[in-house]
Amino acid sequence: MFSQNKEFLILLNLFKHHNICEFIVSPGATHSWFVANLQQDNYFNLHSAIDERSAAYIACGISETKLEPVALTCTSATSSRNYLPAITEAYYRKIPLLVITCMRDNEYFENTLTPQRIDRSEQQVDTFVSRVTLPEITNGYKEFLFNLMVNSAINDAISKKGPVLIQVPATTYGDFNLNSLTTCSKINTISNDTLLKSYDKFKNNELEYNFLYKSVAYIKDKKITIFI
Repeated sequence: MFSQNKEFLILLNLFKHHNICEFIVSPGATHSWFVANLQQDNYFNLHSAIDERSAAYIACGISETKLEPVALTCTSATSSRNYLPAITEAYYRKIPLLVITCMRDNEYFENTLTPQRIDRSEQQVDTFVSRVTLPEITNGYKEFLFNLMVNSAINDAISKKGPVLIQVPATTYGDFNLNSLTTCSKINTISNDTLLKSYDKFKNNELEYNFLYKSVAYIKDKKITIFI
């Protein structure tokens, strides 16, 4: 059974769509409901690592061994800073990691004198190839944007070959009474060159070309993401 937190359910479903199953999990309160949802699905292989510094290096090792992206999660408080040595190494060694931290409402902008809260508005340039702060889902548009941003982050980790940071709102939790994950759409990223080759291939077939054109959803860093 899964919780009623739609943000967590979409995350899990998109990880499955992108074939991401290895998770390194560290203890903490803010992300505990997210981890609890991971435990409800046998698709995910969870590896417990109490020390976050070690957890990030374990993620690097698994990723290099299996040649696939690996996810790791902890709270967004001071514990997340322990990831930085391994994240920096992953940046230079081009290891795709997905770093998921959970934050409470407005935590991103809170006074940094609050115990264990840190200023996360800036990151070192040689840590993450991209980072996203996901919105709390309050309507259909926010859900679409959430879906788009998660897909974009996962695709960045794969195409840019490096760590990405996904900051998730953890403001609601709900009971664990759902039997399935929230439906969402996987989005793939293709380069402009690939799109032009596809155009040359399909330009004589109006139906297929129109389908491809209407599928274009998002343009960023000279790459185009399309729904599939």
